[in-house]
Amino acid sequence: MFEGWPGEKLCIQVWQSIDKLGTGLLGPLQARRMGQALAEVRRQDALMDAQTKKDVEKILSGEATVDASGKLIGAPDRSVPVRIEPIPPALSYDPEKIDAFVQNREHAKATRRLMNLRSTVRMVEDELIEQAKLEGEEKVPETPPKVDPDLLFRWAAAVEEISNEDMQRLWARVLAKESQRPGSFSLRTLEVLRAIKRSEAELIEKAAKLAIDGNFILKDDKLVARYIGFGELMVLQDLGILSGLGSMGGVNRTIGVARQDSGDFAAVIMFHGNIAILAQTSTVDSIPLPCYPLTGVGKEIIRLCRTSADLEYLYALGHHVRKLRNVTKVQWAIVRPVPEGDGVLVEATFELPNGTGTSQG
Repeated sequence: MFEGWPGEKLCIQVWQSIDKLGTGLLGPLQARRMGQALAEVRRQDALMDAQTKKDVEKILSGEATVDASGKLIGAPDRSVPVRIEPIPPALSYDPEKIDAFVQNREHAKATRRLMNLRSTVRMVEDELIEQAKLEGEEKVPETPPKVDPDLLFRWAAAVEEISNEDMQRLWARVLAKESQRPGSFSLRTLEVLRAIKRSEAELIEKAAKLAIDGNFILKDDKLVARYIGFGELMVLQDLGILSGLGSMGGVNRTIGVARQDSGDFAAVIMFHGNIAILAQTSTVDSIPLPCYPLTGVGKEIIRLCRTSADLEYLYALGHHVRKLRNVTKVQWAIVRPVPEGDGVLVEATFELPNGTGTSQG
């Protein structure tokens, strides 16, 4: 048995959980991985599935069919002229041929669904291996937590219908994160994701760059309009990702202010990952930020996006905060969580470039 590769325990649990859904063909996928070098098995699996997908498309398009023994055979060459003789009505209906045609197509569709599932499970494996490399295998519990069966069933039913690799990758992140921390995603979130088109997924990724601390988007028409249109914000609200775009528009997000060791007052506005806005104030009064809050579903989906911090937007946000009441100085900072506690520790601070991204008026 080949043991010890990153993410092994979580990957094994994912394979076993998926196979309990009755797919029947994921078991051998797991067994082969346990007996051979992982990289070689993954290469063989990918090649086999790629050929299977080609065969399925040939059957569905009518370019090929399957004989009684299950062998794939080519359809007649349509480029060769064929003399069509009149067919007597009594001979024009052949139940056996029609049944065979229907069975071939249904088998091909079922095979395509399985290939979609297998492809996505391999991507789940990619995600878990990569995460284990970043965090270390020692952080994975000896007995990994189990994913809710209802959520797993709906996840599998959804990915069976997805052939686009980008969308498969998105769904792979769902199961990878859920396997690590059960409860990360609700059934409602899965239903919303299932209805999202690729173009809408790209819009959500665009909005993720603007999401402050993964919770809200600043309501500043001139500032935000540089990065995303109001019509796009409306689409996000229609999808159930964003809220607050009513007639009055937005709500106020209150940012707490605390006294620093130096005696000054300051607020930390988490921006993206370990990057934050550090605002010094003249009083202990909290800072109100007008915003469009993300919904519960929106917060869960935003976490799936792989985006890096947009420094231009960070600077523009900093200049916006600088204009708020009681704010005396603004910097951007690199922070880290307080070990076994609330809040963050500021590791380094940086001045905002003069005039960068200032909103007009």
